[in-house]
Amino acid sequence: MLVNAFHQFSIELWLSGKQVPNSEKLESVINKLLEQNFTVFITSDHGHSEAIGIGTPAEGLMAQSRGRRARLYTDHRAAEYLQSTYSNTILWEEDGLLPRDLVAVLPTGRQAFTEHGEIIVTHGGITIDEMVVPLVEVRNNAR
Repeated sequence: MLVNAFHQFSIELWLSGKQVPNSEKLESVINKLLEQNFTVFITSDHGHSEAIGIGTPAEGLMAQSRGRRARLYTDHRAAEYLQSTYSNTILWEEDGLLPRDLVAVLPTGRQAFTEHGEIIVTHGGITIDEMVVPLVEVRNNAR
């Protein structure tokens, strides 16, 4: 999978000791904290995932948000229309998280609202990648 290969390349590059833009600042902060016997935890925002395009909706001003992994609507009928046009989507509403006046239309699986067949790496959606957050513990072994 493209995403895993990208992350593996990034990690290998950082660990190789080769010059990585802006890594010196991060390494300096980590080293200072380790020298003071801190344990450092490094994490990132939730995941990115590879997705394949199912087409780009042309709904004009109807959508409140036009993400590639979700479209938000205040007009329930507009959301239902998009969902009926793209059968491989789901209508997400009244879940206790979204504001009551918003309805989301989400592509299922690893699909996205982008040019049909286009493969992208994107943020958002309802994949497990959005729930798994990487966490690395760095500590001074001399302790």
